[in-house]
Amino acid sequence: IIRARRLHVHDISTNSAKLQWRPVLAGLPGYYEIRFGPVPTGTGVGGAGGSGTSPSTGGSQYQRLVRPADTSVAELTGLKPGTTYTATLTPESNENVLTPLSVTFTTKPEVLSPATVTVSESGLTSIKVSWGPLQPELVISYTVEYSALPTGQLHRVAVGGGQNSTVLRNLHPDTTYLVTVSARHASGRERAMYTVGLCTTSPMEPTEARRPMPALADLQLTTVGSDSVQVDWRGQADGVRGYWLTWEGPPESYSNSL
Repeated sequence: IIRARRLHVHDISTNSAKLQWRPVLAGLPGYYEIRFGPVPTGTGVGGAGGSGTSPSTGGSQYQRLVRPADTSVAELTGLKPGTTYTATLTPESNENVLTPLSVTFTTKPEVLSPATVTVSESGLTSIKVSWGPLQPELVISYTVEYSALPTGQLHRVAVGGGQNSTVLRNLHPDTTYLVTVSARHASGRERAMYTVGLCTTSPMEPTEARRPMPALADLQLTTVGSDSVQVDWRGQADGVRGYWLTWEGPPESYSNSL
């Protein structure tokens, strides 16, 4: 009995993974059979990836690949995001008896853009809006909507799917804006996130001293789960004792001091 020793899995993404093994069939007639499929729910098996030695295919639906004897790597494609899979490698040869190997791994969860929205480089009449992750293979286009709070006119800017930032111009000085970034995905799905940006300065008279920069800059929202977001910002002023955070959502508004 010849053992292929260990079966490794690496380069795991949301929809693919690579298997690698020692080519024990090199120079021999034969081939490798690979079977892989999702682990049935409730089996309690999981893992982020690595290597394995225990044969296992289970009774779930699986896909089958065949690779030549001189091969030592195979790519598994068409996987589902955030799903635990078992892959089994079986060396087939008429000259030797070879032991199959199995490995369990979990694909990365799906992250749809925009997952983060950042406002930076605030000026007198402009702000820069950035978002991520950049997914040109999945996103057809982005729409950036913005309006002055509380009841300003709504404006829209269309951006291609390969772009992850834009500069909003011709804004009113010293004004707070609500900015929303929406993505239209090739799958037909849409996703949106919003943040608030501030034009940091106001027009100055010739004799007026320049106003100090505000204590808040580079506001960023990051998705955390299905019903919450994380808020991050960068303070710029000395002597600030705290911040007051306000957010709205149907049917009421909320606030919190920090």
